[in-house]
Amino acid sequence: MRILVSVAKTTLITTVPSEPILSIAAAVALTESFQTYHNALNTLCAELERQNSVLAPGEAGELCCRLLLLLARDKATTDLHGTFVREKPEMDRCYIHAIGLHDFLSTLLGQTRYGFQAQEEEESAEDLRSLCEGLSINFTHFIQYEKTIEELTLDELEHAWFSGAAIQCCHNQPVIDVLIIYYSGPIDEPFNRSDLGVVGIQVKARTKQAYGAVGEGLTVPPILYPSANKSEARKVKHPTIVMLMDLSTEKTFQQNGRMKFLVKRAAEKTISWSGYIADEPENILINVRGCSALQYPVLDRFSEPFGKIFKTMKASQVPGVLGDLEERMMVAMYPIERLSKVQEAEQEKKKKEKAAENRKNKKAANAAKNTKDAKSTKSGRSKARAPKDDIQSEESFPDLTDMREALSSADSE
Repeated sequence: MRILVSVAKTTLITTVPSEPILSIAAAVALTESFQTYHNALNTLCAELERQNSVLAPGEAGELCCRLLLLLARDKATTDLHGTFVREKPEMDRCYIHAIGLHDFLSTLLGQTRYGFQAQEEEESAEDLRSLCEGLSINFTHFIQYEKTIEELTLDELEHAWFSGAAIQCCHNQPVIDVLIIYYSGPIDEPFNRSDLGVVGIQVKARTKQAYGAVGEGLTVPPILYPSANKSEARKVKHPTIVMLMDLSTEKTFQQNGRMKFLVKRAAEKTISWSGYIADEPENILINVRGCSALQYPVLDRFSEPFGKIFKTMKASQVPGVLGDLEERMMVAMYPIERLSKVQEAEQEKKKKEKAAENRKNKKAANAAKNTKDAKSTKSGRSKARAPKDDIQSEESFPDLTDMREALSSADSE
C-alpha cells in the first residue's frame, strides 16, 4: 500500500513501507484457490508487459526473483498445511505457518534432491539437505534497503524475522541482491536471536551468462555478535546457502551440460567489499540458468503469467555486440559506480590468459613426449570450485575497436 510522503508542486511523493499485516492478508486471499492466485499473477504480469518501458532489465529480474520466491513460499505452505494462517479459536489467536528451508527449496527447485538428480550430484545434494535440516523461514514480503549492506546486526535480523520480511538490497549492492532470514532453533521454544541467519541470492537478467567470478564471490554479509566484554563486536559467518539466479541466459554449464550446477565451496574475494572475511566458510552454491518450469518446477502451472515478464525482460535488452557495447560504455561513463563490473571483466581476462598459457605449456610438454610428467604437473585443485565458462569458446570482454570492427562487418554483410 502506497503512503503519501509529501507534495512537490504537481508531483506526489509516495513510498511503500513494510506492512506485515497487509502482506499476510494478501497471502490468505491469494491462496484461497489456484485460480485466484493465477488470475492475480496474470493481471500483474500483463500490466508489467503493457508498461514494458517502466523497468530496466535488472529491476525486472529482481522483481521476477521476488515473485518466484513468494510463489514457492506460498505453495510450500499451502501444500504442507492447507492454509496460510493457522487459527486457534480457543485462544482467540492466529498463527502464521513457518516452513522448513528444505520444503521451500524442494518446492522451488524440485522435490527429488532439489532437482539435482545426476549421480555425480548426489553427494552435493545430500550436503544441501543436511544444511537445510532444522532451518525455518517465514517471510511474507520484501523490504527495500536504502543502504549498502556490509554487515548485519542481530537487531536487523530480529526485526526482519518478526515482521516476516525478506530483504531486497539497494541498487548497486555488491555481491548479493536478496537476503532471506532463517531461524535454526526450535520454533515452539523460547526465541534465541543467536539462532538467526541468512541465505543470499544474486540475480542476473542478461541473456549472456554471468561471469564465473560472480558465482565464485557469492557469499552473505557477516553477522555482528556482541563480545562478552562489550568491546568491538565479532563478525561471524555460518555455513549457509547462496544462490545465483541467471534468469535470461540459455547456455548450459560446461561441466555437466545442464542448466543447474551445485557445488560446496568457500567464496573468493572477487571484488572490493568489506562483507568478506578472512576465513570464508564453505557455503553451498546453487547456480541456476534460465527461468522455466524445467529449472523451477513451481512455475509448472504459472508459466503463462511469468512468461510475460520473461518476454518483457528479454525484449528490453540490446542484442549481440550492441549489448556488449552498452555494457562497456556504462562502465566507462560510471567507473566508480560500476567498479565491480570492471573487476569481474579483468578477472575473467586474467583467467583466460592463464588458461591459454597452461594450454601452451601442456602442448610443449606433450611435444617433449613427457605425457605422464605433464599430467602430474598440470595445475589442478582438489577442492570444489564454482562453475567457470568454456574459455575456448567464450569471447573476451570486447574493447571499442572490436565493437567498431564487428559493427562494420555486420553492415557490409
